[in-house]
Amino acid sequence: MSVVLVVLTIVQLVSSLPKGYLGTGEEPTEEPLPPTTAPLDNLEGLLVNLEGLLENPESLPENPESLPENLTETPPTTAPVYGASNDPLCHKVEKIEWVDHCEDYVEKTCYTQNKEECETKAYNNCTSVIITDVDRACFKVVEMVCSLEEHIKYETVEETYKVTKCTRIKDRICDTIFDVTTLTKDVYECLNLTSPNCYLEDKVLDEVTCTHSVEFDCRREAPEHSDGYGAKEVVCHQKPTSHCYDVPRTVHKENCTEEVHKYCEKFSNQFPFPQEKQNCHFETKKICEIQGRTRPKKAKVFTYSKDCKPVEREICDTVEKRRLVPTCEIQDRFVCSYVPVEQCNEEAKQYCQKDEKIIIEEVCDIKIDTSYL
Repeated sequence: MSVVLVVLTIVQLVSSLPKGYLGTGEEPTEEPLPPTTAPLDNLEGLLVNLEGLLENPESLPENPESLPENLTETPPTTAPVYGASNDPLCHKVEKIEWVDHCEDYVEKTCYTQNKEECETKAYNNCTSVIITDVDRACFKVVEMVCSLEEHIKYETVEETYKVTKCTRIKDRICDTIFDVTTLTKDVYECLNLTSPNCYLEDKVLDEVTCTHSVEFDCRREAPEHSDGYGAKEVVCHQKPTSHCYDVPRTVHKENCTEEVHKYCEKFSNQFPFPQEKQNCHFETKKICEIQGRTRPKKAKVFTYSKDCKPVEREICDTVEKRRLVPTCEIQDRFVCSYVPVEQCNEEAKQYCQKDEKIIIEEVCDIKIDTSYL
C-alpha cells in the first residue's frame, strides 16, 4: 500500500511539470513557455513532502484521501505544447472489494425435562373398635336349706287332768342362697396399631439444556491445483461445539412408612360374681295350751329346733363383655419417580463474514505515461 502511495506522488509530481520538461527524446520546440512560475513553486513543495515520506514510510496513511493537500490537489493545467501527443495512456490498477461469504450450518438445541411416573402402593391403615361378647359364667356354691325339726316331750300332770289344745300358726324361716350378679368397673386396655406415616420431601432434579452449534475457522488458501499461483480463496472449516448447563428444579415427593404405635382407651366392663342373699319362707308350727282337768293325764310338750342341711349347687348366668380389637383397611398411596426425557430442536443458520476480493481495472490518462519502478 505504501508503494502505491509513493507511485501516486511521483505521478502527480511529473504531471505538474510542463510538457517541455519531460524527457521525450524530441527536440525542444522554440515555442516559449507560459510566463508563470506556479508549476515550479508547486514542484518544490511536492519534493519536500516526497522526501519526508521516503524517510519515514510508516507515516504513510492507508487511505490516499488523507494525504497532504499539496500532494492530492490537481496540478494546474498548462497550455498544450505544440507537437505533443494527446492519445490516452492506460495502465492497470488493483481495487479491493469486500464481498459476503456465507456458510450454512445446523444448530441443535436439546432440553432435558423430568417425566413423572407414579404407581400405587398398598398400606395398612388400622384403628381400634370396641366389640361386645356374650359370655356364660358358672359358679359352684353351697346353699343351706333349713327346716324346723319337731321334738315331743311328755309331762305328767298329777291331780288334775290336763288337756292339750293346739293351734297351727305360720313362722318365717329364711334360707341362705346365692345369685349371680355383675359389677361394672372401668378398665384401661392398650394394643399396637399399624398406620402409614406420610410426609412431603423436597427433591432437586437437574434438567440439562444443551446447545449444539458450529464454529467457523475461515482462512485464505490457494486453490488445490494452482501450484501456489493465482488468487487465494476463502475456505471455512466447521468445528462442532456443544454447550450444556443444568437447570435445577424442585419437586415435592411423598414418602410413606408404616409405623406401629400404642393405642390405649378407657372403658367400662361388667364382672360377674356370686352374691349371697336370704330366701325367706313360712313354715307351719303348732302352739298348744295345756288345760287342767280333774284327772291325771300325760301331756305332750312340743319343742322345735332349726335344722339346716348344705346343698351343693351350680349357678350360671349370661353376661356381656366388651373388649378392644384392631380393625384394618388397605389404603392405596402414590409412589412417584422421575425419569429424564431429552427433546432436541434443530435450526438452520448461516455464518457470514466479509472477504477481500482484488479486482484489476484498466485506467487511462491523456496527461502522463505510466512506468513502473
